[in-house]
Amino acid sequence: MSIDQQYLWDVLNSVWEEGLTELEVQRRYFSILEKELKGEDRAYLIEVYNHIEELELKEDSETILTNIYKEE
Repeated sequence: MSIDQQYLWDVLNSVWEEGLTELEVQRRYFSILEKELKGEDRAYLIEVYNHIEELELKEDSETILTNIYKEE
C-alpha cells in the first residue's frame, strides 16, 4: 500500500472534535477517505470499516447491558 501515513493522520486530525465518540470520529474519517482514496489505497478502507463495525458492536453491547441494569 502506497498511502501516505501523514495524510491519514492529517485526515484523522481534521475530523476529530472534542466531545465526539470514537465511533463518530471513525465514521467521519471513513466518509472522507472513501471519497479521496483511489486504487490500491482503497484497501485501507476495509481496516477502517472493520474498526467501525467493532465499535458499533461494542456500543450495542453497552446499550443492552445498560438497559438490563436499569430494569433490575
